[in-house]
Amino acid sequence: MAAIDDLINQISDRVLRDRIRKETNRLQHNKKFGLVFEEHLPECTPLYDVKIKVGSKVAVKEKTIDNIFVVKKINNQIAVCNQLGTAKIKNIPLANLVAIAEFGDPIYPYLKKVDSISTAPKSNLWHELIEADNYHALQLLEYTYIEKMDCIYIDPPYNTGAKDWKYNNNYVDSSDSYRHSKWLSFMEKRLRLAKKLLKKETGTLIVAIDDYEINHLRDLLEEIFPSFEINTVIINHHPQGGSANNVSRTHEYALFVTPKGKQLLFGKKSIVKDEKWSLMRGGTDRRNLRIGRPNSFYAIFVNKKNGKVVGVGPHLDVNDTYELDTAPNNCKAFYPIGRDGTERVWRYERSSMLNKIKAGRIVCTKNETLQVVKHRDNAKYSPITSVWTGSQYNASQYGTSLLYDIFSKENRFAYPKSLYTVRDCINAVVQNRPNAKILDFFAGSATTLHAVNLLNAQDGGNRQCILVTNNEVSNSEEKKLKEKGVNPEDREWERWGIAHYIAWPRIKQTILGKDIKGNALKGDYNPKIPAYISVGKQSIKVDEKNLKRTAYVKKNIPIYPNVREIKKSDGFKSNVIYFKLGFLDKNSVALGLQFKKLLPVLWMKAGNIGECPEIKDDKLESSYIFEKNNFAILLDEKNYSAFEEKVNNNEKINTVFIVTDSDNGYHEMISHLNVKNTYQLYKDYLDNFRINTKG
Repeated sequence: MAAIDDLINQISDRVLRDRIRKETNRLQHNKKFGLVFEEHLPECTPLYDVKIKVGSKVAVKEKTIDNIFVVKKINNQIAVCNQLGTAKIKNIPLANLVAIAEFGDPIYPYLKKVDSISTAPKSNLWHELIEADNYHALQLLEYTYIEKMDCIYIDPPYNTGAKDWKYNNNYVDSSDSYRHSKWLSFMEKRLRLAKKLLKKETGTLIVAIDDYEINHLRDLLEEIFPSFEINTVIINHHPQGGSANNVSRTHEYALFVTPKGKQLLFGKKSIVKDEKWSLMRGGTDRRNLRIGRPNSFYAIFVNKKNGKVVGVGPHLDVNDTYELDTAPNNCKAFYPIGRDGTERVWRYERSSMLNKIKAGRIVCTKNETLQVVKHRDNAKYSPITSVWTGSQYNASQYGTSLLYDIFSKENRFAYPKSLYTVRDCINAVVQNRPNAKILDFFAGSATTLHAVNLLNAQDGGNRQCILVTNNEVSNSEEKKLKEKGVNPEDREWERWGIAHYIAWPRIKQTILGKDIKGNALKGDYNPKIPAYISVGKQSIKVDEKNLKRTAYVKKNIPIYPNVREIKKSDGFKSNVIYFKLGFLDKNSVALGLQFKKLLPVLWMKAGNIGECPEIKDDKLESSYIFEKNNFAILLDEKNYSAFEEKVNNNEKINTVFIVTDSDNGYHEMISHLNVKNTYQLYKDYLDNFRINTKG
């Protein structure tokens, strides 16, 4: 560090010198060991649908997006721009610019409905697909779903160098010397936000990964989740292995990140029956005899007709006599006397015994033996194992081929996960949580929602799934579109993006049970494996002798024998809404001009119950009572009295939003409302996105 200090001291600009010294000191103290990477690589997102105005941060289309300009003036569709960090001024046509958001910039998101599908109109459960850069979507979800997620499952880019992901709107390939730092910086920002969404005591993160980044990822997770334990599961997903010179990989990993000290992952489920113990104590120890524990010696009365235990007799001291035939009408008296005549004791004293009799836990068998029933949980779960094998994890068969059928023999998506890999990962966390919330912010081809729909159909669950995916096109498709003169902001470009072209069609078609041409999907959702089943002994003749041999027949048996078989053509009873994330101008939000655009965000914050409401009238009412969605909004506080009466007389309303600039007025109004959750608009919304920046 001495050489670096000497170089820093040569910097003439005092402010710059102090900033650099502060940063090097931070690195020296924070990165003595462990994971070391460039944390401050700039990350920007193009915002093609945001209008450029004076003060906007922009970049030149088709150029490096982290070469940032700030718009100083706009004259006749020409922007006078200052290049950030320099004194350079450039005149650039507006048509050649795109607005951008840097990591950490305050953003004010809203959701625009693109489409929806509903095959369960009576259900209040709605899944969500959000088309967005996942960092900005996570900022929005932090506002609506903080500490609400039971499970977050993500399958991030594996950073193989094969141009399978973008940083600053450019594909990252193997020639990029900052490839690993970019990936870690990219992941760190998103994982820190994701952590805030997990339920504090029970939330679990699952990350799919392979050998390229697993070691770096584990170190990063240990840094971000210090109070969690990280377990690695190896999944054999490619039996033939990929192409390689030395080692052909047949596996990938799932990292399960759970709060320490609790069993939150559940493997095989088995039913546990109640246990029955003898009510009379055995053994020769003094405490098992009347002389050693006289308070536990008394009569128990059993009804002679139905065999039910109905009560107990009086307490008897050590020297008190008793008669076996003394009992109430139609009852028989039982005393704790062994077969050899030894006076023993019951397991419980008289008062405790009465409570257990009332609870139905003391029974009399047909052999006239008294027993105590020890109730056990109906289900017992074994821990998950560290290695998963089975044909159901074959990504080619239950990933690629599955999509191939859905898209009518079109190869729209490379290397999708096996549906059953995702199903089993999520099931390990939520199989005993029928109302769990599950998030996937690297949604890709929407396998996670497909798996959640399958789980709900198999066990009658009501789990909700939120997906986030961008609408990027593949590297090869991008080249074709650019050759045609099609640009990212054009509709033709969007049509080929992953959200429009892959995720949403898959969601719709699997719910409908049809491929994209309208043909019924074939097969079922219970994969099968061949096995030889015994059909008993059969006679065969060997050397003129008749011999008995066990005969077998080859059959296909289900891999999941304990779940209901579901035909793919039946589809799913499911409701899903598809949103696209956009950005609002802060000033227009503060003035209350964006209420209709913010309504889906408020619906999410209120618990996303029922179908998302829409307001189509240009003229707004003073208040809205969305009874089917369990929330209400007051837009004009002058009408508070009528609003208060409506809310307090409606038991379904549990969340209220009040638009007011007065903090005192807001607190006065909510003091009269009988609701669980209240929020002050637009202060609550603006404060959240102004404060929650920089990760």
